[in-house]
Amino acid sequence: MGNIKTLNDNLHDQLARLNSDISGDELKMEIERAKAMSQLGTVIVNNSKIALIAMKMSQGGNIDEKEADKLLGY
Repeated sequence: MGNIKTLNDNLHDQLARLNSDISGDELKMEIERAKAMSQLGTVIVNNSKIALIAMKMSQGGNIDEKEADKLLGY
């Protein structure tokens, strides 16, 4: 996964699997997979929000660009 679009595509693919004609154990397995994907997706989005905030702060002069890079792991 490289970006938010890829994450979005994967979540939509998972939704399509949940909407398909599956039942029983296969459905239970897909539901668990969907829960895990949702939780990981939330973490990825939150991390992206932090990165965006750090970039905005450095561009606005609120923090030094080097400090923003440290926050982002660069």
